[in-house]
Amino acid sequence: MAKETSPENSEEEEEFDARPCVLRYSTLVARLWGLTCIIIVWACMVKVFQKETPYIYVQWYLLVLALLVAFFEMTWLINKLPCCRREGCCCTVWKGVMWIERWKKTILYTTLSIPCFLRGSAVPLGILAGIAILIAAVFHFLDSFKYSKCCEKKRPLTSIPQTEPKAEQTDPKAALVSNEVPTYADASIQTHEMFVSLPQLVSNMEQGYQRSDDNVYSEARPPQGHQY
Repeated sequence: MAKETSPENSEEEEEFDARPCVLRYSTLVARLWGLTCIIIVWACMVKVFQKETPYIYVQWYLLVLALLVAFFEMTWLINKLPCCRREGCCCTVWKGVMWIERWKKTILYTTLSIPCFLRGSAVPLGILAGIAILIAAVFHFLDSFKYSKCCEKKRPLTSIPQTEPKAEQTDPKAALVSNEVPTYADASIQTHEMFVSLPQLVSNMEQGYQRSDDNVYSEARPPQGHQY
């Protein structure tokens, strides 16, 4: 998951897989070729048994080789069974079997394929089985570098543009629109205050009219002692 480092720098760590495509899918390719290798070795073994050959040991060796390859190529599937996750003597042995993975399986397959090439063209199906096993050994060797430090996943820093805060609205129309709408309670309070102050307003107006009449009367009345 991306994680923001600091709001000032606005940088976050983004994880992506920088490994080559061969290493990213090395486990899948190795398992798929392992199943293909099982089919090839078993087919070669059956064909060698059907044909008469002076090298009888090649037939039995291909049978043992087919059983071993099938067993070691299916260990990842057998390991998913619940019985293989318990404690016990059998589970201890099974852990030793699961230890033979990746480059260890490469050494094992390379050693097992050597007798397939001893008779050369006299047993062509043996050569075919040996080549299939060697290819499986190469794929398991590449799978050994899948989680190595030189090919590990990288997490570069990617900058994110900062977003400026929105400026305050200076338009009076926008300010009016943005104002809150008065509620019913507020309107009733304002109406009540208006009716309460109405008598006082009327009295103030009457006093004002009376003062204005007095001023007009005083200006129109002649001063005392003046005779027409």
